[in-house]
Amino acid sequence: MMWGLLAGILWTVSLVTFPGQANGFWLPKDLAWLLGSFLLASSPWWNPPTRPTLRLSALGWLFCWILLSFAWYVLWPLATIPQAGVGVQRALNMRWYVSPILPTLTGLGSLLALDAMVRHTDSLSRWHRVALHLVRIGAVGALCVIGYMLGINPLDAILPVEAWHNKPVAFLGNATLVGNFLAIIAPLCLMFQARRYRIGVFSLLLVAIALTQSISSLVAVWIACLVVWIMQRRRLLILGTLLVGSLALWFLFHQSSETITLWLNPGGRLAMWQTALAFWMRQPLNAWIGYGAGSVGAATANGLWDYGFLHNDYLQWVFEFGLIGGLLALWLGCQLFSLLRAFQWTGASTAWLGAALAYLLLMLTSFPCQIGSCLMVGIVIAAAVLAHCQPPGVRHA
Repeated sequence: MMWGLLAGILWTVSLVTFPGQANGFWLPKDLAWLLGSFLLASSPWWNPPTRPTLRLSALGWLFCWILLSFAWYVLWPLATIPQAGVGVQRALNMRWYVSPILPTLTGLGSLLALDAMVRHTDSLSRWHRVALHLVRIGAVGALCVIGYMLGINPLDAILPVEAWHNKPVAFLGNATLVGNFLAIIAPLCLMFQARRYRIGVFSLLLVAIALTQSISSLVAVWIACLVVWIMQRRRLLILGTLLVGSLALWFLFHQSSETITLWLNPGGRLAMWQTALAFWMRQPLNAWIGYGAGSVGAATANGLWDYGFLHNDYLQWVFEFGLIGGLLALWLGCQLFSLLRAFQWTGASTAWLGAALAYLLLMLTSFPCQIGSCLMVGIVIAAAVLAHCQPPGVRHA
């Protein structure tokens, strides 16, 4: 039942879309994953787990730090305002204080869902089925992209809405985000022996990613697939991938300086990061504890800048949870890396590692952790990698 629920959540969060405004494309996905993550986390109550829980002390400390940040930025301000009707209404209108509520719940639910999925991995073949679902979802998304580029928007026939118009790709509303989403899924195609997935769907995804014109997505796929093929010892594919990369670099260096700057600094990200860093370091206390989950979006709502995300999830994490949160995340990363010593190296597991690598690369220039569908896929990938580091499942009596 746990795995049937996961499959339903994967399809729902990936494809549900009810746009009404600028962020209307991903807001339903955020809410769907918020609900789905807690449903997965509650599964031990009605479905006995098959493996022990994760032995990651850093994960527990990180969980506590998120709760402390929530208490400091939400509960404490609300507890100290005048408890009259005007005061309560004023607090609810302060987006800086109430903005951490949904991001914090999403983060906590994601951590709990990660633990639940690892504990319910009775067989690694389960993850093969999950990868199959994700690859099929990616194929549907790629067809939406190609259809849009050909002047066909399949969603118009389902739900004709004015918000569809002038959107690069309908089911996410942002071409870069769609490219990121497909780039995360693409390496999973490399675990299958069937050519319709390893070659057919993989080629379809590459075409769709190229049509989104997301350079970061193409680079992430190129590096991730190269690493997967190195681990799988596929010499011809390695040589072909290196040749394609060399041709891309040759083409880049023969462009004008303005074009190179545009490719290496898309959307003025460097200026964005400098502005955020300067604001973050303004107060020593906030540099250590951060400004709270959702504070980047709250700063946008309060007119401090005009971008909702920092287009760098690592920087956004430090901005919102401070140096302490950054050090805890680094500690967790070190613990996860140490678990790879027990990793079960197979063709399937290396594809999961490739997807994880693509995700980590995209976090440098985009914000997959801030979008429900991309965050969900990231948690699933992390659970699959951790499950391949766990001993075989043993059912409880």
